[in-house]
Amino acid sequence: MNINEISLAYNVPIDCIQDFENQGFFDEVKQINGKKIYEEKDIQKLSFLMTLKNVGMSIQDMKKYIQYISEGDSLSLIHISEPTRLDVI
Repeated sequence: MNINEISLAYNVPIDCIQDFENQGFFDEVKQINGKKIYEEKDIQKLSFLMTLKNVGMSIQDMKKYIQYISEGDSLSLIHISEPTRLDVI
C-alpha cells in the first residue's frame, strides 16, 4: 500500500504518516520507483505509533520506547520520562 491508500484505509492523516517518516520511524520501508510501499509490518508499526500518540506520548519518548523494545528491555516504561509515564498510567 502507498501512503494515500494507508491514509484512506486507516483514517490516518497523510501529514501524520509523513511526520513519522521524517522522524525516522519508517526508514526500512520498501521503495519501488522511489515510492514507499508499506507492508503489513509497517502498518502494524503505524498502528502502534498512533496508539502511543493518542495516549500523549512525545515523539522523543516514542523513539526511546521503540529502542528499548527492540533491545528486549522488559522494563521499558521505567526509562520513559516521568510526565509521559504518568499520563499513560
